[in-house]
Amino acid sequence: MPDKQSITVSIVWDFDGPIGQINSSYPYNFKKENFETELRNVERLLEIAESRSLKFVFAATGFSAEEGISPVNFPDLIREMATKGHEIASHSWKHEWFPHLREDQIRKSLKRSKLILDKASGFEDAVKGFVPPFSRPMTWLKKGAFSWGDRSAFPLYRGCDIQSLTRIASSSNYRWMRISYNPFWYQIRRKKRDRLSMKPEFVNGVLLLPQDYMGFDKNALETVKRGIDLNRDIVISGHPMALSLSKNEAWKYFIPFMDKLLQFRDQNQVKIDTIENRLHGYKNSAIQ
Repeated sequence: MPDKQSITVSIVWDFDGPIGQINSSYPYNFKKENFETELRNVERLLEIAESRSLKFVFAATGFSAEEGISPVNFPDLIREMATKGHEIASHSWKHEWFPHLREDQIRKSLKRSKLILDKASGFEDAVKGFVPPFSRPMTWLKKGAFSWGDRSAFPLYRGCDIQSLTRIASSSNYRWMRISYNPFWYQIRRKKRDRLSMKPEFVNGVLLLPQDYMGFDKNALETVKRGIDLNRDIVISGHPMALSLSKNEAWKYFIPFMDKLLQFRDQNQVKIDTIENRLHGYKNSAIQ
């Protein structure tokens, strides 16, 4: 029996920046220290990546790449990431709640963020991926997935359905998008969905990659192990800011997780790479 091919594990960082923190986690708990902590964590991630020959995906808010004042704007850091071979993706322009946006607002966010992130990276058409803020929408009517948390009237608001969002992303020259959804039959039966049951597929020319796990605890490691067994690539996500918190994205989990991942790499079971470098492998295998 031939040996299994090594799988690719892509680590995607939801790099909110100050604008994202203000629009999500800390709107009424403003602390400049939070901005500085996030940037320090990113700098440390870049040091770890360089010392261990790692490539990450940094999904950054476009507003953060605009020319401005540190620590609110940091185009030079975006350029440093891209120069070191990390993939830059869009995390929207200012971390908007997409289910509440009209189609023209979504289009502006996607185009503006790609434009400025491309410019800051220093590479033409550098940004190929889109990581929706809050992992929303989680509604995908064609797949039988509906999330009350999206709380918008479909189809008036195109940002509240994954299928509609892919059309806008495709027209804005994005090639992949990270998604998360749960079909209603799992919700009704209160059954926990197998994380790896949803497979990557092309919709409207955009490769949709399920978020396999958020965090770096033992469940993240089990997800990678199952990916190896199933010969399936894996997407693990985290937030740079959360590395300094006490939950499952913390440094105390991330460092041991990476140590184990590197062991898998040494055993030729795993490659740790960007999503951009994986795209060509899906052209013939994913559903068009």
